[in-house]
Amino acid sequence: MQSIRRWMAKHRILAKVLVCTTMVICYSSLLLVDVTPWLVVAVDLFMIFFFNIWVDVSIANLVTPTIKTLNEQCDPYPMLEETERQLHYGYKGTLDQTNRINYACALRQIGQYQQALDVLNDINVDRYGGLQAVSKYVYYNNLMDVLTMMGRYAEAEIWYQKAVQIYKDLPENRIKKQLADSVESAAAYAWFRRGEYEKAKETLNATQPKELCNRVGHALLYARCCVAEGNLDAAREPLEFVIQCGNRLYAAQEAQILLQQISVTPQSD
Repeated sequence: MQSIRRWMAKHRILAKVLVCTTMVICYSSLLLVDVTPWLVVAVDLFMIFFFNIWVDVSIANLVTPTIKTLNEQCDPYPMLEETERQLHYGYKGTLDQTNRINYACALRQIGQYQQALDVLNDINVDRYGGLQAVSKYVYYNNLMDVLTMMGRYAEAEIWYQKAVQIYKDLPENRIKKQLADSVESAAAYAWFRRGEYEKAKETLNATQPKELCNRVGHALLYARCCVAEGNLDAAREPLEFVIQCGNRLYAAQEAQILLQQISVTPQSD
């Protein structure tokens, strides 16, 4: 199945033509059993619509296991490689937009902040009507995150507010519940940018992300809050957790540098 998806990814238009043509021929054979012609036409049109979407979903599923690897193993490189590969396929429309957002996310996780920002800035999320509100939320949240990492707090705050507004406008359903941890994490970063370190830590303590990658990110932010408050001893344990569990995330390198810095810095009274 993986090889079929890869072929469809490389030959997306041809795959759609072949799949849709095959389905149309198969269902048009219903004419041989005296089915009403208009019903056959209706079914054929539905098949064309359905299998156009099916091909794109199959291609998108190539990225799914790499996202799981990032979340569970803190390894962003499979996601980076897959999204970069798909960029060379020359997609258009919402599939391209979603792939670029994922690519920027992978770049952010390896510490390529400026490159991630450049990719995000090249995306016009309002150009394609097919891009879901959830994808727009992810886009704005990624912008906020990257700009925060770059220390551009004022700009990050603008995109944070846009992301929060999109989240509030989402219908109450399973997807919105799944985004709850992300929203709380974004709120913690917002408190950090504003210098409200205790509130940031309270928000982090109230949130227990399921994915290891997010727990690592929370631990690093918690440590940064402690360092900003001058409580260096409290920062050591979360930094050690990031180093131990961060695997190939750039966060592990950041934690190592920060731990070395506080190790040679005398604790203030």
